[in-house]
Order: sequence, then structure tokens, then C-alpha cells
Amino acid sequence: MTEPKTAAMFGSKPGNGRVLLVEDDPGVCKEIRTVLETAGFDVLEADTENRAIGVATEGENPLLLDVVITDIDKKLGVDSMNYFKSQFPHIPLIALTGLIEHKGSDSSAIRIGIVGAGKGGRALLDVFLHLPDAQVVGITDKDPEATGLQFAQEFEIPVVLEPMSLIRNDTVDLLIDVTGDPAMEARIAGNKPDRVEVLGGAASKLLWLLIQHERDVQSQMLRSKKLAGLIRDGVKDFVMKPIGKDRLVKVVSSAVEQHELSRL
Repeated sequence: MTEPKTAAMFGSKPGNGRVLLVEDDPGVCKEIRTVLETAGFDVLEADTENRAIGVATEGENPLLLDVVITDIDKKLGVDSMNYFKSQFPHIPLIALTGLIEHKGSDSSAIRIGIVGAGKGGRALLDVFLHLPDAQVVGITDKDPEATGLQFAQEFEIPVVLEPMSLIRNDTVDLLIDVTGDPAMEARIAGNKPDRVEVLGGAASKLLWLLIQHERDVQSQMLRSKKLAGLIRDGVKDFVMKPIGKDRLVKVVSSAVEQHELSRL
């Protein structure tokens, strides 16, 4: 049997550690709580700075917290982060950032199907997840182990095993072909519904290059003075919204391990 970790050893039930989530969006809270509790973590929530402080200072709770996750895009998150950095510097801090959109019921969103789940398809997914007016309704690839398919499953985007099923889907507004295969281009042209538009060939390659450039720009932003300062002041890692389940669990697990090592 795995031995409980830090906070859980003092708490009411065994687990992998205790996490305080500071976030005022109920949807985000529910999503993170579900992922972490499924992975065996004990999750506490606070939707204001004062409540976060109350959770941390109530009884012996400061000894029981292993990780604090707070949304740095909102003032309450920044304030709570500053508080924990000053009062509990031993507790690892994880910054939650990025805008989250629930697009499933938005009829105005462009419904996109992606044909090809290699590097190009994976890059497209990464960007479309953060666009409020884009909804990926399916992605397909002849290789069941394609990296884009695994990424799609993590964010609960439908994976279509048979490409023709996605190509013939009349709920799609735009098909993006990033396979680079002339035969696939012909199959799409001969089988798609008339109303469905297609982006492929040189146009899809250009889109991919633009997205790669955007990702490089974002990477440079993460090296900016502001974020570098946050890291220097105690932030251990960043989690982007929408939430990647595997990424979230990995980051929190690593922070718990760091906290355990600091106690030795």
C-alpha cells in the first residue's frame, strides 16, 4: 500500500496530498476538483482572498496544505499568491492562467473538423482550444497513436477513427486537412457535404506556420520580467486553461514531492 503523503497523514483520510484551489469560477473549480480527487488528492476551495486566508489559518490547516493553486488572471488570485508567498513560503504555489470558454452550446461557434493528427493537427488543437469562436467537433488520423489524438482525448475532443465519418459529417462548418496527402484532398472534395468549406494544401500549411509562430511568441512571453518575477518569488509552475488533466496531475504531484522534500 502506498504511504499517504504530508497533508493526508494529518487529515481525516489518506490521499496523495492536500491542495487549496483559489478560483471564483465554479466551472473551473469543478473541473480541477474532479481531476485531482480522481487522482487521489484532497481539494479545498476558496472563491475570495479572505476565504483562502481563512482556510489556511483555521486550526492547524497551514500544516496540512501541500500545494496552493491560484488564478493569476484575477486580482483575488494575485492577492492570495502574495499572501501565501509571505506567510507560508514553504508551500508550493502553482499559477492558473488563461481564459476558459464553454463552447459546447454556442451556436455561433465555427465547428471545425481536423483531418490529420500529427504535429500540424496537434498544433491546431492547442490554439483552437483557446479561441472562444472555434469548436473542434472531431479529429481523425489513420495512425491511432498519432500525438494529436492523444492530446484530443485529454481535452475530451471527439476522436473519429474512420476519416470518412468526419469528412461526411454535415454538422461541420470547416474541414482542415493537414495530412499533406493529395489523395486525401481528393477524398475530401468528393465526399464532403456541399456546405462544408475546406482548408488544405498550402493554405493549411500557412495556418500551421502562423500557429507555430504564435506559440513561439507565447513562449517568449513566459520569459517576460513579470512571469520571471513570479517564478523567482515562489511560483513552481503554470497550468493553462482549458485544463489538461495529465498535465495538472503531473504538476501538482511534482509540487507535493517538493513539499515533502523540504520537510526532510
